[in-house]
Amino acid sequence: MEQEGRRTTEPLADGGLAATLVLGLLVCSIAWLVYLLIRRCFPRVYFPKDEGNESQKTLLGWAPWVFLMTDKSVLLMHGPRALAFLSWSRCWFFYLFLMAITSMPLLLVLNVLYTDATGPFAKTVTAFLPLDDPITWVSFVVSIWALLCLFVVFVYHVLYVLHLRMRMKNSRTFVNATLKVTGIGTKEADPAVVSQKLSTVGVTPEEVNIAFDDDKLLELQEKRREHEDKVEELREYGEPTETRPPRFKLPGILTCNGKVNELEWNEAELAKTREKIEARLQKKAGKLKCTNVAFATYKSVEDAQVVVRDWHTSEESGCGCCGMTVTGMMVRPAHAPDEVHWGSLAKLRPRRTPPMFVFNVCTAILAVIFTIPITFLASLELWINFPGIGPVVGAVLGVSDVLAGLLTKTLPAVLQAIFFVLLPIVLTFMAKLEHHHSFSSSEASVSLKMYIFTLLNNVILFMLFVRAIDVFNQVEGGFVVAHADALRTLDWGIYASYYCTWLLVYGLISSSLSVLNPVGLIVQWIKLKLAKTPKAKRLATELSPYRFSLAYAKQGMTVAVVLMFVPIAPVVVAAGFVCTGMWLIADRINMTLVQKPAGMFDLKGTALFYGFLFVAIVWSQVTWVFFFATHGPATIAVFGIFTYIAYDLLLLVLALFLYFAIKIVDRRTAGQRIEEDLAEFVACGGSEAEHIQPEYQNYHWPGSRPL
Repeated sequence: MEQEGRRTTEPLADGGLAATLVLGLLVCSIAWLVYLLIRRCFPRVYFPKDEGNESQKTLLGWAPWVFLMTDKSVLLMHGPRALAFLSWSRCWFFYLFLMAITSMPLLLVLNVLYTDATGPFAKTVTAFLPLDDPITWVSFVVSIWALLCLFVVFVYHVLYVLHLRMRMKNSRTFVNATLKVTGIGTKEADPAVVSQKLSTVGVTPEEVNIAFDDDKLLELQEKRREHEDKVEELREYGEPTETRPPRFKLPGILTCNGKVNELEWNEAELAKTREKIEARLQKKAGKLKCTNVAFATYKSVEDAQVVVRDWHTSEESGCGCCGMTVTGMMVRPAHAPDEVHWGSLAKLRPRRTPPMFVFNVCTAILAVIFTIPITFLASLELWINFPGIGPVVGAVLGVSDVLAGLLTKTLPAVLQAIFFVLLPIVLTFMAKLEHHHSFSSSEASVSLKMYIFTLLNNVILFMLFVRAIDVFNQVEGGFVVAHADALRTLDWGIYASYYCTWLLVYGLISSSLSVLNPVGLIVQWIKLKLAKTPKAKRLATELSPYRFSLAYAKQGMTVAVVLMFVPIAPVVVAAGFVCTGMWLIADRINMTLVQKPAGMFDLKGTALFYGFLFVAIVWSQVTWVFFFATHGPATIAVFGIFTYIAYDLLLLVLALFLYFAIKIVDRRTAGQRIEEDLAEFVACGGSEAEHIQPEYQNYHWPGSRPL
């Protein structure tokens, strides 16, 4: 018999979720069909990394090459970052597959047999099982099973990343022979002094470059580089071109300047800029303020690794503990010159921390603001009993079941997907104002902000807002008397149906559009039309790096959504499985054919993603404890609290193991070399001479060609 006061939701019967699925499949099919038909006509957009391969121009001949590529090929051709990310996507995909064939059938059968609530979707939500019934223990067991399986997947990926890191530490192909030296005092701001101090570990650097804090000189150096590149481009072009020189920092076309020969004008401006740089250097001779950062380039990768390993034992390193330098000069592997933000090196961490905190708070406030319209649309069914707005909402939703489903399920998910495309632009601008020292640090900041926004907006705040509206609706509608009773009869089907819709929209529509890339196609067409010189055309088709920061943040949010509903609404697992599978295909295509390879291996993004996973697990456990405490029996919640705390402590122990394992791997592999790496490099078309030489050596401040 149906319980008194128990309400049910019927989104499947109303056609909302079904309409979303049909719409998603339609858009996905059209996008993939257009992609297959036009990709051969635009090779510079859809397969610039393999443009010379004739199989890429066939309808499906490229597919085996992309999807059957081994991990070794992915590593050598597309970099270790791509391999680490794709390995996690693969692990998460198989985890969802395991949940789909184990926990989902069990809970669905249980719900069908023991749930008296009406509505097809109510039969898929464990919350509609009888209150305080011992059968709910099955749901708790499923939550433990989900955590154990996730722990196994997590450990496997950690070991995989450790093995990959050990291999990269011994690879000249992906490891830099230059070290970043920080903590340089004012009296030590001399290359000879820094080199002498670094030599105390037994290895002398071949070159030391000091970064100075002079905005005017940095601006002149950047201007010089622009004119040098333009002169090189025009000389390569060989044909005379004209331009309107700017005046007072305004474009020449606005100041009505006459046209002049572009090559001659850039050569003259280059000469003037070089004179200004020389004058600035003479004026500031011996007075340039050091940024406390230097770059020391060694003869080989092995020498640089030995310095990193032994530096904390040196007398010149200052105070150290646990293999790390706490005060004094510190050394660490440097990023590539094109990844260093030279203008931000003068901004030390104490100056960068306050802006980072402020922008993180702004991201949270932005998430709160954007949650309001999403929550309103997704919970329209609960507003019917509200005074004033209730009759209007009821009239709109009563027009058509399909319209109601599209307004409450599809439209919020589509708005989320659109906003997630625009949000990275805002977050990247915030990260730029934080003055990070490298591109990877800036991307890590973007990743953290993206995760804060998505977790607050699409998970925590959304659930809290809808929960509050649901409680008010039950009390005002007369379903229950007290607010405490309303918590026991929350409509969890609203959350489940919304997240199913969101995962389907994100998986089917967003992934297919990322492969089709209509914006990139239009932008590149415009750039090629405006480009006159060969170099301008090459820049128009230049590969862009893959945004691992955004990908990791979205993966973390997907884990939070799916894991949370494994024991409560297992049908969400099926939607998550579809979403993960589609994005796995899209990411593999984009990384192997379109995006710029990420050469150097940086654990910062992967470690931050592990933090995202831990937050997702803790939030899921909090949700489960709340569900078991309100649904009953209450003993499940008490037992679950201790079980989940023990699980979290186990994860923290694993994190400590990971930290010390990295330290041990770095110490034991420093200075060694795996000959197998050289053979693989040569087999992929490289030469031994290229393999022996350090890949990055140009660390002349500010990261451009020396005078």
